[in-house]
Amino acid sequence: MPRLPALLSAAFPARTPDGQRILQAIAAVEGDVPTADELAVELGYDNRHQMARAMMRAGLPPLEHVSGWAMLLGWTARSEQDGITLCELAAEYKRDPAVCYRLTKRLTGKVWTEVVKLGTGWLVATVRQRYGYAPLTAAQVPTRRRSGDNERPLVKT
Repeated sequence: MPRLPALLSAAFPARTPDGQRILQAIAAVEGDVPTADELAVELGYDNRHQMARAMMRAGLPPLEHVSGWAMLLGWTARSEQDGITLCELAAEYKRDPAVCYRLTKRLTGKVWTEVVKLGTGWLVATVRQRYGYAPLTAAQVPTRRRSGDNERPLVKT
């Protein structure tokens, strides 16, 4: 999913190179991190606690928060681009659709159909607001991409 690294970086602005490297690793697995220990070792940390401290220094929330939002951002971007439903995505990723719907509701407080209508730009803004990051400027707002559509900003300027 080529857009996910950019969306994740826009949602979670990491203050350190270590934080950016962690975000890139989470984006590479589309948020589906096997275990914190495995990711930590893969990134060269001694253990998950050392990685958690690096995430804190980078101004990032805990791994489980970032990975959940990464999955949701990836699903939403894919749905925008290909018009695919969450149920179809769940089957593709070998996940229970009910778990995907519950994750969406838990993170956003909204049902999947509302999230898809609001789009990835809204998700990025929601993450930034929830974790206390500064709002994006109009130039930083991700654009919505659907097959057949030209790029257009998600918010009116």
